[in-house]
Amino acid sequence: MVRLHSDGIRFAVDDFGTEHSSLKHLRNFPAHKLKIAQEFVTCVPEDRNDTAIVRATIDLAKGMEMTVIAEGAETAAQVDFLWALRCDQVQGFYFSRPLTSEDATIFLKAHK
Repeated sequence: MVRLHSDGIRFAVDDFGTEHSSLKHLRNFPAHKLKIAQEFVTCVPEDRNDTAIVRATIDLAKGMEMTVIAEGAETAAQVDFLWALRCDQVQGFYFSRPLTSEDATIFLKAHK
């Protein structure tokens, strides 16, 4: 990974906070993006624990100069909360359900 990084390849840590993604990996791998797992985004800002985890994860990633992506936003409240915390990108059904390539082209043209 270090060699690929030196060749210009960029890495993202997906589903951060679950399974095998850990602080150790974050420290040791040359990642540029951190994707917060959907299971933490689903209950923000209502759930105090998930809110604390998301806030801390965004602060951690920003401190490491990483781009932060939140997965699984489904409500305006979640999106507003994530933007307020300086999350760089947000994905989820709030913006669109899965689309065919043709429908995605139409959607993107309509929402420049």
